[in-house]
Amino acid sequence: MISGPGYHNNRGGLSRMRRFLAGIPELRHEEVATPVDVARALSKFREANVRLVVVNGGDGTLSMVVTEVMLRRAVGDAAPLLAVLEGGRTNMSAGDFGCRGRPTRALRRILRWAERPGGDGDIVERAVIRLTTSPESPSRYGFFVGGGIIYHGSKGCWTFRETSVLPASETGLGTALGVAAILGKLLVGKTPYPPVTVGVTADGVDLGARPWVALFVTTLERMALGIRPFWGEGDGPLRITGVPDPPRGVFLSAPWSLRGKPCRWTSPERGYTSLRARTAVLTHIDGVTLDGELIQPEDGQPMSLDATESLRFVRT
Repeated sequence: MISGPGYHNNRGGLSRMRRFLAGIPELRHEEVATPVDVARALSKFREANVRLVVVNGGDGTLSMVVTEVMLRRAVGDAAPLLAVLEGGRTNMSAGDFGCRGRPTRALRRILRWAERPGGDGDIVERAVIRLTTSPESPSRYGFFVGGGIIYHGSKGCWTFRETSVLPASETGLGTALGVAAILGKLLVGKTPYPPVTVGVTADGVDLGARPWVALFVTTLERMALGIRPFWGEGDGPLRITGVPDPPRGVFLSAPWSLRGKPCRWTSPERGYTSLRARTAVLTHIDGVTLDGELIQPEDGQPMSLDATESLRFVRT
């Protein structure tokens, strides 16, 4: 098992997990804070022939693990089976394909599964987004990419968590409060941050450059709070949705758009975009978040996304 740095802010703290693991000495446990730590932990697991890796952390920790797994697979290493606990401040990926509930309880279920592996119904597969900022830079991997208010709002949430004097603001509560403030303004037609003009190319088709309030790409089937704000057609694993500037009809369309249903308020004629693809290129973008990590383009180069590979996860 790999535990990430955000875990102490979620559901009782890392100390509770340490006490639980004290009774299972045969379970290998590595605490990580950086990609170097993750690489070292996975090397130890590979030497011990570990085939199931449990990730006990938030979206950022999972992205670090998945990135290292995919980079190793590119040079011939077999990818382990993964399981994800809700062990961080932000657990959107875990909410989609992870093991729900308090991490210690979820880990008990995983251990029972490992003793008597279940059928295929216990394993789900998700395509992984590869994000590349330049041909010379290593790729990063994850499951959610956001631009516009998602990028700038994420920076705001980090600042809020670090500077607020409200109790528990440094935890997931701080994230929730920051997101709620952004959504509240958006629902009444206000833009909390300036729009960004971004060019989008999907599967080689140039969709043009236009001002966006929000732009996001994900391979998740559902996002935080179970919402599914993607209704476009296509058969690719990348779900791409763009909210135009100005964001007209957001409040009226919410009952449909948040459940993945098209409606007249989110039509292309009103500037909205929703589609599915296998690859995408973003140009002129000032930055994105990849599972919570803030990433900026290199020297104005476009950001390339693809989802041609997938990983398998135990979900109990």
